[in-house]
Amino acid sequence: MRQNISKQAGLTMMGWLFAAIIAGFFIYLGMLLLPAMINNHTMGNILTTLQQEPGITQKSNREIIKLINNRLRINDIRDVKTDDFEIVRDGGRITIYLDYEKRIEFAKNIYILIVANKEVELVKR
Repeated sequence: MRQNISKQAGLTMMGWLFAAIIAGFFIYLGMLLLPAMINNHTMGNILTTLQQEPGITQKSNREIIKLINNRLRINDIRDVKTDDFEIVRDGGRITIYLDYEKRIEFAKNIYILIVANKEVELVKR
């Protein structure tokens, strides 16, 4: 009598466990990074919409910061503070610089550092 030896098809339990651990790692990483990436994109949009603001170059620094704060509050962005913005005036041009860092705790004492540098130039229209 001959026994039929079937060949293994598919993954073993250890293979599935390894695949699940790798998938879980990337899902966890995405859950941590996605909100920060969305906030970073939104900050770019906030700065870009300032260019369409009527009479923006005639506004004072305080008024510009107030506009930025309103947009931060509307978009529920808490990572960026008004101290992260720098407004530089040069004649009829205004340049707004945004420079901030966000630290995301990945594991107990391992952090992911996100650095964002954005700038927008506002010109008189």
